[in-house]
Amino acid sequence: MESNDNLEAQQLLLALDDIEFEEEERVRKLALQAAAVILHGITEIQCLRSQRCAERRLYLTRSDLLPNPRIETPWQVLLAGEPPRVHRRSLDAAGALGLILHYLNSTMLDVSLEQIFALIPTTFVENEALILAWHPLLEGAFGSVDGLNLPVQVSHDDETENSTYNGWLHEHFCSRSWHDSRVAQPIYEKLHTRTPDGYYLVADTAFPRGTDHIQGRIRAPVKDGTRLPQNEREQNQLMAFDSQLLSYHQTADFGRLRVPLPITYHEWRGDLLEACTWLFNL
Repeated sequence: MESNDNLEAQQLLLALDDIEFEEEERVRKLALQAAAVILHGITEIQCLRSQRCAERRLYLTRSDLLPNPRIETPWQVLLAGEPPRVHRRSLDAAGALGLILHYLNSTMLDVSLEQIFALIPTTFVENEALILAWHPLLEGAFGSVDGLNLPVQVSHDDETENSTYNGWLHEHFCSRSWHDSRVAQPIYEKLHTRTPDGYYLVADTAFPRGTDHIQGRIRAPVKDGTRLPQNEREQNQLMAFDSQLLSYHQTADFGRLRVPLPITYHEWRGDLLEACTWLFNL
């Protein structure tokens, strides 16, 4: 009888051990599942944080770069010393847009942009070389300038509407009441302080050429009625130079904004015009 009781006690202890083991196993599995859920949650949070940072990031990461920094990188192109592209554009439309967006939205140095896009900054000498390739008499010319009417939307404010309306053209423009000489003040300042001697812009006869302190920095064709030199050789030279001024100044007329700009958001309007200018000149 006593042996039977011992056997039953042993069986009961074994059963309790099994129950305790199963309970511990269940708790362990629950702990592993909870740890997996927590780990997954942390991973998701890190991914979301990385995505949000990527949206605000203004710099490149390894995945954005070429795989091998020693093969076919922009630096290798620069190091090889590829000659200037005088008769063709350096970038296609997508590349030019990418360069402008990086320039407007990035905090990187200009030298970084030069390395990424394999470009060098344009200088007076390079601009002059491009012009002389087609207009060999315009030595010293590095650009063209002209006045521009920028169409804008009609404002609901009577005072603003009146200030932008051009009665002659029956349209609304940004600078309807501003004279070209007022708009060109920043250009005059750069011509006076940042333009080397011997270099000049090409304008038409109607564009104001500033005051005496920038005399010769803006050149234009001769006006009707101007007295020409009596010497036939000098007259022919003047007319040949004048003809090339007229021809090159057409570059200032390549492109007009046809869609009226918004009458509000002045800063955005300025950014748009700057982007158009850069894209046009790439």
